[in-house]
Amino acid sequence: MATVTTPVTLEEAARTGMLTERDATLYETFMPPLATRQGMGLTFFDVMPWKEVSGLSYEFTRELGLPTITPRGVNQTVTRSVGSTENVTEALKIYPAEFIIDEAILRTPAGRLTFATQASLHVKALMNTVMNHFFKGDSSSSAYQLDGLQGRAAGDQLVSEGSTSGGDPLQIANLRLAIDRCNGANKVIFCGKGLSRRFDAALGLSAIGGAVQIGDTQFGGKAKLFDGIPIIPVADLDGGDNILGFTEAGAGGGSTATSLYVCALGSQGLMGLRNGGWTEGYKELPDSVAQANLGRMLFLPGLAMLNAKSVVRHYGISDAAIIA
Repeated sequence: MATVTTPVTLEEAARTGMLTERDATLYETFMPPLATRQGMGLTFFDVMPWKEVSGLSYEFTRELGLPTITPRGVNQTVTRSVGSTENVTEALKIYPAEFIIDEAILRTPAGRLTFATQASLHVKALMNTVMNHFFKGDSSSSAYQLDGLQGRAAGDQLVSEGSTSGGDPLQIANLRLAIDRCNGANKVIFCGKGLSRRFDAALGLSAIGGAVQIGDTQFGGKAKLFDGIPIIPVADLDGGDNILGFTEAGAGGGSTATSLYVCALGSQGLMGLRNGGWTEGYKELPDSVAQANLGRMLFLPGLAMLNAKSVVRHYGISDAAIIA
């Protein structure tokens, strides 16, 4: 793979020939080019930029606050100030997959397809797990997984929809507050499939000022837009809604709420990290109990928030119609 110093989406990498042969095969299998899709819309992997890094960590300086600028008169002393920063090291995590198929099975016509099918399923599961942990990962419960956006959003980067047990209907004013608190360009709204359907129902409604529309995006292709910001449904790769479904606790308790995430993507905001693309390897295991073939896959992902305010979590949203 060519060295990527600027984070790019998989769609951009595919168009410019920066994917390995294996990456390209995976991308075409699970994320076909936008031009060939039939109503699929944009996905997490279409819009999330990934930066190629070496090693198992990425170090950067995060901006926290601007310096103070004080005007002066002629021949007066300059008042010095420094901006507030912090040094951050993000660790990449190891996401492996492994499966074994008996050689006897592989010697049948159906068996030869079995190995390819299992390889495809394991890669799909890897992608699904990485996407899940990008939002929900928690290293305090498992030291080996990513720390996701849910745990990283804090303070002003949290917007509560209300205090009702089980959540409250999404209000336009609160969503605009979340968008306002997200600092940076290339903003998107990530949400679950269920909440995405609520945006569908609000398309063009005069009751909410026509804030939800269908339009072109900076990523290519069309998507639902809220005030011009793309709404990206986060769906399991098997079609489920288990990542950002209505299964969270609301501010007042219950477990039927969800969150959406307003994110500013790119080299000055939120981006994914990876060391190499999806890699795989196969070998025979002649010394195993059953003569078999071993399949292995590996992905080394991470995530970085270059700007502490590049992510806002809007939580406590119930499965109800969007209101003004």
